[in-house]
Amino acid sequence: MKIYEVIQTKEVLCGEFIENYHVIYEEIESRDYEDKHNCLIEKSSIVQKYITIFRGNSCSTLQKIKAYSIEKLDIAKIRKIIANDYPELFKDVQFTCRAV
Repeated sequence: MKIYEVIQTKEVLCGEFIENYHVIYEEIESRDYEDKHNCLIEKSSIVQKYITIFRGNSCSTLQKIKAYSIEKLDIAKIRKIIANDYPELFKDVQFTCRAV
């Protein structure tokens, strides 16, 4: 049996994207359990970190555009990753040209 628990979540790069786009950072702990003699025994535990791009506004459900697995919360690297795939999402076109 697997259990997923969100440890931390927050919006990053606020105000840097065009309207209705958001980047969310999440840390998720994944635990794998085994049932032995009516007891749950933890086999493994992993913490995974992701950034996810969402589109949506206050009147709609957020739609997932793309998720990236990352090693740590490094804003400069996150900016560069997103600028490589979605430069049109940034408000500041000059930044996007420098990042790519």
